[in-house]
Amino acid sequence: MTVASILLSYTADGRYIAYPMRLFTTMIHEGGHVVATIISGGSVQKLDVFQNGSGVTISSGGIPLLIYPAGYIGSALFGAGLLLITRRMNGKKLLLILATLLFCETAFFIRPINGDFTGLLAGSALALIIGGAGLILPEGIASWIAVFLGVQCCLNTVYDLRVLLQTSNGYRVQNDAVLLAHYIPLPPIVFAITWTIVGIGGLIIALKVYLSER
Repeated sequence: MTVASILLSYTADGRYIAYPMRLFTTMIHEGGHVVATIISGGSVQKLDVFQNGSGVTISSGGIPLLIYPAGYIGSALFGAGLLLITRRMNGKKLLLILATLLFCETAFFIRPINGDFTGLLAGSALALIIGGAGLILPEGIASWIAVFLGVQCCLNTVYDLRVLLQTSNGYRVQNDAVLLAHYIPLPPIVFAITWTIVGIGGLIIALKVYLSER
């Protein structure tokens, strides 16, 4: 599952197949920025997810040292948490909780930027599909879906690694690594690699615990 997900994301045809998962992980990624902004005393003005699968969270205040890493680190922790919780919680209930979180993120924070309604459509569709799966599908399949989604979240940094390394190395694009480098005097590539290691490490540990308890 893990290897197949990575291969799909790095092949031309596979990207179309993996596109819904790309939108899902971006929603979780931006949700990490939202949570970090709020708990550090800032306020979120809006967020959006774009047609190319990227996203942005516009906020004011808060602690940048927490907010900028929260997208990738938050995705990894969220994904690992899904894997671990699946061993202890009903999969159908877990999908309904996840659908509720996506619905709340969409309803309260997503606002179209430059007429791009991808975020609203993707958030609504994902919430409906995941929620519907939690209501209709058997427990075994629901649990498998929860595990699959958890793996996708852990791999968020791996999916973005190529873009992160290219843009961070030349400071050409304002991604999370470049923005964090404005506050910590290290090359952005250091943060990109660190977040990738955290994502892969979180996935390995969570999978190890998940499989050992089966």
